[in-house]
Amino acid sequence: MNEGKKKWIAAAAAFVLGVSVTAGGMYAWMDSGGRIIADGETYDEYRKIAEKYAKLTEIEELVESDYLWDVDEGVMMEAVYDAVLKALGDPYSRYLSEEEIAKMESSLSGDMVGVGIRIYEDEDGNLVISDVIGESPAAGAGLETGDVITEIDGRKADTAEEASAALFGEAGTTVSITYERDDEEETVSLVRGEIRDSSVSSAMLKGNVGYIRIKTFGEDTAKEFSSELSAMEKKQAEGVIIDLRGNSGGLMEQGIAIADALLPEGTIVYTEDRSGERETFNSDSLCTSIKYVLLVDGETASAAEIVAAAVKDNGGGKLVGERTYGKGVIQETVFFDDGTGVSLTTRQYFSPSGATINEKGVKPDIETDTGDERGRDLQLEAAIEEITGQPGKGR
Repeated sequence: MNEGKKKWIAAAAAFVLGVSVTAGGMYAWMDSGGRIIADGETYDEYRKIAEKYAKLTEIEELVESDYLWDVDEGVMMEAVYDAVLKALGDPYSRYLSEEEIAKMESSLSGDMVGVGIRIYEDEDGNLVISDVIGESPAAGAGLETGDVITEIDGRKADTAEEASAALFGEAGTTVSITYERDDEEETVSLVRGEIRDSSVSSAMLKGNVGYIRIKTFGEDTAKEFSSELSAMEKKQAEGVIIDLRGNSGGLMEQGIAIADALLPEGTIVYTEDRSGERETFNSDSLCTSIKYVLLVDGETASAAEIVAAAVKDNGGGKLVGERTYGKGVIQETVFFDDGTGVSLTTRQYFSPSGATINEKGVKPDIETDTGDERGRDLQLEAAIEEITGQPGKGR
């Protein structure tokens, strides 16, 4: 427990030893020397705090006096803070250490130190590589999308968050990754480095079809997307495929900005807090005139689902692929002076038509499996066909 909290509880306990003085219906608490140390309202507040944290204080004192080995009080209290958020039973509300705060900020900015992979947890609990950043340590070692990570530095990670945190570290340090591919296991040793990863990439496909992939929604995503979309318009592409597959979200305002670029005037999304107070986000009348299709899958989540739901409900481009993940809640991050923080779910968002996204996802207009035994991307082919009216074989 931090020193400030201890002093607060100690002060509350001291009030109990004081005496009350009543005058004109008001009362105060005095110490043994006759000095007034709190009015009645303040005393009641301190007493409630002392009662609330009494057991925690007793446990801490018991550990400090009787536990066999020395303990790190800071580590112990970090575990307490973490447990408070985990007790909510909400997978998105969590306590953030200094390291996790730094990782989150670097990820959103596009500048990070690591090995250059993104990881997600599949329905069987496997930790799967969803993306390998070009010219990164991971790419140089031959790691590929779809590889299953089994160990990091000889230890198993239980969640994608734990695995990502284990891969994050100082530039120049080494980390080993054990992974499986085609039922064969291999371990590689990688040196962490500084990585700059754009959240948006593009290409031109056969049939003069543009392709824009949005990996995540970081600080510059909407700006990067607008630049790529303008380039497709100048090339007079027949249409554009916007790939949101594997996109786990990011900054909500970036998703709203991209939906605004795609849609005419209308509602993009609205949110509600615990009291039902609603906030609505709308698009203006300016939007692209180029035909487009969105690719989505079971890992399309959060801000990416805002874009998908807005496009679907407003009659924009077709959605092709699989039902999206279903993360329809928003977290706000509170930062503390010591560099730590809390990510807390504070609002839920809904599609323009009022549909609930959380735990339901967004159903595509054209449902298609990912691929076949020959490695074809059937979803991409279906998207090309939707744009051109011709079978979308090949890239």
